[in-house]
Amino acid sequence: MAVPASPARASGAQSAIRIDDAAMEMLKEKVPQVREPEDVTFSTKYCFVNSKVIGKGASGVVRLACRKEVTDTQLSSSTLLAVKEFRRRRRDESQHEYLRKITAEYCIATTMHHANVIETVDIVHDRERWYEVMEYCPGGDLFNAIAHGDMDDQQIDSCLRELVEGVHY
Repeated sequence: MAVPASPARASGAQSAIRIDDAAMEMLKEKVPQVREPEDVTFSTKYCFVNSKVIGKGASGVVRLACRKEVTDTQLSSSTLLAVKEFRRRRRDESQHEYLRKITAEYCIATTMHHANVIETVDIVHDRERWYEVMEYCPGGDLFNAIAHGDMDDQQIDSCLRELVEGVHY
């Protein structure tokens, strides 16, 4: 699913993650063929680009991935996705509570369609883990970009305006 770029994404922000040609070629070799519907699991639909965590939160970690159905000629930085790997269920948490949290997050996220809100495109259960697949926005997080002086005042103001618009939505 192609998601239109928001003005912040179209502003030329650079990704903190770089994928060189050799890494892209290695990734292309990992793409398997799906033969039967029961073969469709997280690992047959998606491939982690590397094991590097690009985000962390109370409910899980986020890693970079791509769809496995992407052909060799289509595989590029524009086909990358962010995949949230939900934490395992806590011992003091019932299965019902755990699944309610995951499905609530997914259901709410999939109803939100705004240029300044990340698109959620899929949820997959693979054995004991749940994965939420989302649009990948290169450039890293806003806090670090500002803290490291990677943005000028005009870019910060533009991002803040877009952030407020997304929250307002």
